[in-house]
Amino acid sequence: MLERARAAIGKRSQAKQNYHGAEVRDHWEWEARRIIAQRLLEAGLKSLDLALLPKGDPRKIQIAKEVRTKTGVPLHFAARVLSMGTRMNVSNLTNRCRVVGMNIISPDPSSPWANVVTLEAISAEI
Repeated sequence: MLERARAAIGKRSQAKQNYHGAEVRDHWEWEARRIIAQRLLEAGLKSLDLALLPKGDPRKIQIAKEVRTKTGVPLHFAARVLSMGTRMNVSNLTNRCRVVGMNIISPDPSSPWANVVTLEAISAEI
């Protein structure tokens, strides 16, 4: 029985040696940055434009949703890189809002996005 326990512990420590957390994290960040750069290019935006756009801009929400589904980066990474405020804001916008074209549609009537919000309406508030 003692031999089994030693063998199990040995396997576990060997598995930990094969796990390279820093490399995995770097890969996800690289992939997230690639997705963001590609979507910005398609939208005709530059990374400097992100700070000038509202936190809830439909393009930012779409990019954040894609980054969340295709990578393992934490929410605060998307919040920082996309200039969307806090990680909670990224979570709320990506979970509760559906972006159709340039419109944000929220199924939750108590949401601040309860009505369809167009990009023009957002721009008028600035």
